[in-house]
Amino acid sequence: MRNVFYILILLVIFLSCKKEKNISIEIGKNLPSNTEVKVSKQVDNDFNVFFKLFNQDSIFQMSRVDFPLKIKTLDGEYELINQIVKKEEYRITEFLIGNTQTNHEYDNFKQDIVLGEEEVIVSWVGIDNGIAVEFMFKKNNGKWMLITYVDHST
Repeated sequence: MRNVFYILILLVIFLSCKKEKNISIEIGKNLPSNTEVKVSKQVDNDFNVFFKLFNQDSIFQMSRVDFPLKIKTLDGEYELINQIVKKEEYRITEFLIGNTQTNHEYDNFKQDIVLGEEEVIVSWVGIDNGIAVEFMFKKNNGKWMLITYVDHST
């Protein structure tokens, strides 16, 4: 009788265990191109709200980049060249969080934000390290989007 009791206990434990599924999502590769992320209207009415969500949610960030992203970078001769970044090549970017009404200085660079009604420029300027990047956000069909960036970094 005791063996039956142990067998029942083991059977209950075995049946109650759930297998965990390892789900891996490579940002940008598994999202359909027409992925629509539902957000409150406040996100597009207030750049501060948009910018915070853009930094915190990688899926939202991917949905708010105007792909293919047309960018400019320096070549080996220090000349700006045009490049295209496809969705699958894009890397999630973490901007500094803070009040976009002020500029922020950190250890080795500072972030400046210039707010406009329909356009915002976020720039990173390195402190003695060659970093110099400007990101341009613009309203597209009423939604804030990252539309381009220019990397002057040396």
